Amino acid sequence: MRFSLAILILLTNSLASLSHTVLQIKSSIALQQTKSNSKPLSLIKIKELIQNPSASVKDAEAQDQAIAVEIRRYGVNFPITDLVITDLRKMGAGPGTIRALEYLRRNSPGHPYAARYKLPSRIRILVADFQGPEIKGSSVTELIMGELGEAVRDYPNIEVVPLGESISGQQGRKFASEKGKEHDGSMVVWGWYNTDGKELLLSVHFQMLIEPSTLLQFTETRLSEKQTVIVPLSDFFQLQIPLSKGVSYLTFFTLGLAHLKADDLERAANLFTTAILQYGGTQQTDLISDAYFLRATALLMHSTALLDQVPGGALEDLERVIDAKGNNYAHAYTMRCLARSMMKEFASASEDCEKAIKIKKGQPQFYFNLGSVYLLSGNKERAIENYKAALKLVEHDPDTILFHLYSGTIASLEEDYAQVITHFGKLISKELHDTIIFNLLLDRAAAYTERGQFDLAFADVKRALGLFPDGRQGYWSRGYIYYKKEDFKSAISNYNRAVELGLNSALLHVDLGDAYAGLDDTDQAINSYTTAIAIDRSHAGAYRGRGGIFLLKKDFKQAARDLDESIRLNPLSGNSHLVRGVIHHNKEEFREAIPYFDKAVVLMPREAEAYAHRGHNYKMLGQNNKAIEDFREVVKLKPQDVQSHMRVAALLIAEGQYNQVIKELTQTLQVHPSHAPAYLMRGLAYAAISDRKNAIADLTRVLELSSDPEDRKNAETIIEHLRKQLKKV
Repeated sequence: MRFSLAILILLTNSLASLSHTVLQIKSSIALQQTKSNSKPLSLIKIKELIQNPSASVKDAEAQDQAIAVEIRRYGVNFPITDLVITDLRKMGAGPGTIRALEYLRRNSPGHPYAARYKLPSRIRILVADFQGPEIKGSSVTELIMGELGEAVRDYPNIEVVPLGESISGQQGRKFASEKGKEHDGSMVVWGWYNTDGKELLLSVHFQMLIEPSTLLQFTETRLSEKQTVIVPLSDFFQLQIPLSKGVSYLTFFTLGLAHLKADDLERAANLFTTAILQYGGTQQTDLISDAYFLRATALLMHSTALLDQVPGGALEDLERVIDAKGNNYAHAYTMRCLARSMMKEFASASEDCEKAIKIKKGQPQFYFNLGSVYLLSGNKERAIENYKAALKLVEHDPDTILFHLYSGTIASLEEDYAQVITHFGKLISKELHDTIIFNLLLDRAAAYTERGQFDLAFADVKRALGLFPDGRQGYWSRGYIYYKKEDFKSAISNYNRAVELGLNSALLHVDLGDAYAGLDDTDQAINSYTTAIAIDRSHAGAYRGRGGIFLLKKDFKQAARDLDESIRLNPLSGNSHLVRGVIHHNKEEFREAIPYFDKAVVLMPREAEAYAHRGHNYKMLGQNNKAIEDFREVVKLKPQDVQSHMRVAALLIAEGQYNQVIKELTQTLQVHPSHAPAYLMRGLAYAAISDRKNAIADLTRVLELSSDPEDRKNAETIIEHLRKQLKKV
C-alpha cells in the first residue's frame, strides 16, 4: 500500500515520542485495511463507477481520480484491449481512468516493460547497530528496526533483518558490502548518532547490493535511430539528519531506495515524496537533496519506460538539487540533460551534460549521455565523438557491460554491423534484465538485417518475442526484416500488429508508408505518412516520404511543400535535399535542381544516387564535363553499376574524347565481360579513330552476345562499312 497523509500527520517531531509513533502507524494501517477491497475490479464494476458517480464526490474530475486510484490500487480481472479503452471512453471515462488502465496494460505480462515493475523475489534490508550516547527508552537501532519492520508489512517480498553488529566509519563501505554479501542482503543500512549540544544527529549510510536496469531507450524504434542513455545511479548514499525527524525520514527513504533499485518506479517516487514531507517540503532541500534527486530519477525512469512526457515535478526536483549543490549535484545536471532531451530542448540539454562533466570529470556515463543528446538532435559526428570519449574511460576493462555498450553503439553509428553483432552478443550472454536482453536481441537482429543475414535476424526476433510474446517492438523489427527482403505484405502485417498492440510511433507509420509504397499502393502510403505527421509534426522523415509519393503522382506542388517542410525540420537530411532536387528535375527545372543535389552530395558523400542525379541535370544543361565527373564518382562508389560506366562513355563520345571512351569501356568490360552495349560503343570509338581491326573485333563480339535486333543491325552495318574501307586501303 501507499502511505497516506493521515499517517504523516501522526508522525511526531520529538525523540521522546518516536517509539509511540510505531503504534500510531499500526492503528492507521489497520484502519485502512478494514476498508480495503482486496479483489481486482471487474469491467462491470468500472462501468458502474463511471455511470453512477458517488454522491459524496463533488465533480467529474474528482470522480475520475477516485476511479483511477481504485484501478491502480486493486488492479482489474479482465484483459485491457483497445476495444475496452474505446468503449469506456464512449461511456464517459475520464483521462485519469484511461491512464490508470494504460499503466496496467503496459505492466501486464507479455509487455516488454512489464518486468521493470516487478520486484525481485526477495529484498533483504540489513540494519547494523547504531552507536552513540545513551538515550532513555528504546535504542536508536530498535526505533529504526521498528519503523522499517512496520513499514514493510505490506511488502511480503521485503524483510528487515538486524545485522547484530555495528559498522564504523573506519570500516566503511567495503566492510559493509562484505557483511551484506555474507548475510545475503540487498541493502545494508549503517551509521551512528551524536549530539551538537541541542539535539541528536543521525548519520546514515546505505550500501546497495542489487543494481537496477539503468540502461534505457528514449524511444521504441529501429537500431539506426535508437538512443540509449545511462541513468547515473550510485550504489552508495549517505544522510546526516536530526534524529527527531530522522527515523521516519529514514524509513521512507530506505523503502524508496529499495523500490527504485528494484525498478518499482512509481512506488519509489511515492515513498520519496513521503520522506520529503517529513521535513515539510522545500525548506530543507540542503538536508534531503538525495530524496529530491532520487524522486526525480524515479519519475524520469518511469516516464521514459512508458514513452510518456517528462513530468514537471522531476524538473523541479532536479533544480532544487542543483540550487542546493548537494551530494548529487553533478548527477542532477546529467539527469536534467536527459529530461530536456526527451523534451527536444537539445541546446539546453547539452549545456547541462557539459556542466556535469565539468563538475565531476572522468565519469564515462556523462560523456555517453551527452553523445545521446547530440544523436537525438541529429548531430551524428558529435555523438560519436562523445561516445568515443566515454569508451576511452572504460577501455582498460574490455569485458564490462559499459565497454560493450559503448563499442556496439559506436559501431552501429559507423555502420560496422559486424562489430555491433559482436559487442551486443557479448551483452546478450550476460545476466541482464529481460527488458534489456529483449532490446539487445532486436538491436542485433537489426544489424543482421543490414548485413542481409535475414535468417539470423529472424531468429533473434523470435527469441525476443519468446521473452515477451506481446512485445510490440518485436513485431516492428520483424516487419522491417521483411521490408528489407522486399516482402512488403508480410512487413505490413507485422507493422500493423505492432500498432494493434498500442505502439504509437511516428517512425513506425513512416515504415508502414514505405512498405505500402513498395506495393505501389500510393493512397495507403499517403495515409500512413499523414498518420505519422499527426503523431509527430516535427518528424522530417514523414514529410519526406509523403512528398516522395506526391512526386510519383506528379503532384509537384504538394510534393514541394512536403519536402520544404522536411528540410526546414531537418536541414541536415541529405535524402530530403535529394528528393527536392528530383522534383525540380521532373519539372525540367534543371538549373534550380542543382543546389539541392549539391547539398545532398555534401551531406551524403558516399551516396551514389546523389551524384547520379546531379550528373543527369548537368547533362541536360549541356555541362558534359561536370556530368562526367559526377558519373565517375558513381562508378567509384558502385563499380558494379554498368549503366554509370555507359553514361560516362556516352558523354565522352559526345565530347569527341574517343581514346577516353576506349579506356573507360575497357575497364567496364573487365568487370562485365559479356556486356554487348559496351562492345558496341567501344567499337564505335575504335571506328572513330580509324582503328578498323579492333572496331570489327568489338562489333563481331556484339553479334555473338546480343539478341537485341537493333544492336545487331547496327553492328552488321558498321562491320560491312569498315570491311569495305579496309579493302580500299
